[in-house]
Amino acid sequence: MSVTTGRNYWLSGDDQGDASTDGGIGDLCKMLETTLNSHSLAAGGFTVTITESNVITIAHASLTFLLGWNDPVSSTLDPLIFGFTRGSYSVVSSVTAPNQSQGIWYTDTTRSTDTRDRQPVVGAVAETISGLTRASRLALGKKQRAVGWTLVPQAKSLEEYAAATEPTGAFESAWLNAISKGYGFRIYDDASSRTSSSYGLYRTRVMADPMVRSSAPVRFDVNLEAARAED
Repeated sequence: MSVTTGRNYWLSGDDQGDASTDGGIGDLCKMLETTLNSHSLAAGGFTVTITESNVITIAHASLTFLLGWNDPVSSTLDPLIFGFTRGSYSVVSSVTAPNQSQGIWYTDTTRSTDTRDRQPVVGAVAETISGLTRASRLALGKKQRAVGWTLVPQAKSLEEYAAATEPTGAFESAWLNAISKGYGFRIYDDASSRTSSSYGLYRTRVMADPMVRSSAPVRFDVNLEAARAED
């Protein structure tokens, strides 16, 4: 499976092809499916599907197969990215990853706050001694959005409490490994709707830790300050 160094890829299931748009939009699920179907015996029967919580299933319509992630000749893919924990899986017609794939924070809770995209204005207002004002609008910046979640369970908050089947599923993982590094991230309004237009692409606007202890025991509040990140 061919990828481009420095380009973003997503385990999204939205069938977007590999392209440099907005830093990269390629769907790794579709790319893996295409790669599997390039096998001379595949007969186009492989499908790679993903749930709303990002658990991947690989299946074939009519054949059994051996999934050999650890084959030194045939595979250079890291199975952990896709949620698979073993180097090989026996002859099967369908196999579901035991773990959630990497690169997602799935809260399974409703957002408590959401400003939606708001347009900031760059400029200034001057006021004379007599009280007259004049406004000077210089530019319209990237739209900004603040989103928040309250009472997030600690398993979805801190890496040390993350579920065994979601080893990178805590917000702390997303913050330390991607968001705080300035990487683009997607916000989906509906996790079950994965299309090329059902998300917004953002980057963080602040470096302060967005996660704080909630007023409730073993719960946390997360508040993200973001700006649109399209090219």
